[in-house]
Amino acid sequence: INPDIAERRGVGIFKSYDGGITWEQKISGMDTNKVLHFGGADQNPNDYKHLVVAAGNGSEQLDGVEGTFYVSKDFGETWVQSYLTTEYGTGLSNQGGGAVAFDPVNSNTVYIAGNEFYKSIDGGKSWSKVLYINSRSGAVDLILDPQNPEVIYASTWNV
Repeated sequence: INPDIAERRGVGIFKSYDGGITWEQKISGMDTNKVLHFGGADQNPNDYKHLVVAAGNGSEQLDGVEGTFYVSKDFGETWVQSYLTTEYGTGLSNQGGGAVAFDPVNSNTVYIAGNEFYKSIDGGKSWSKVLYINSRSGAVDLILDPQNPEVIYASTWNV
């Protein structure tokens, strides 16, 4: 990781300890030579230290980040790169996933969405496709109803 490159590009996850007055970049474990864009992020409702963020590079020109997301188990101090892989391939384009959401009742259930929407019921180890709109659309945000997590709201974009 080259923190100078990451800082110039504004890449990474930033954390504030004083209500947003100052910010500290948290990129330990991130491949900032390839990852130039971060999509949605969410925090496990049952373990505040467990964070998931979708990633990409904003370009089809760089390889190696399709289906990438990062997981932190220490509240963003360090990150581990993971890949969303299914029987269909990676599922997320280089553009990066647009949305991540934990089920508020069962935190082993996680949703991640880019051009396609995926669901994991084992904390992100395996994934199944639950929605595909078309190749020119992608997700911006996902929200699960806290009273009934079977109700999911998704906002999308279309080129």
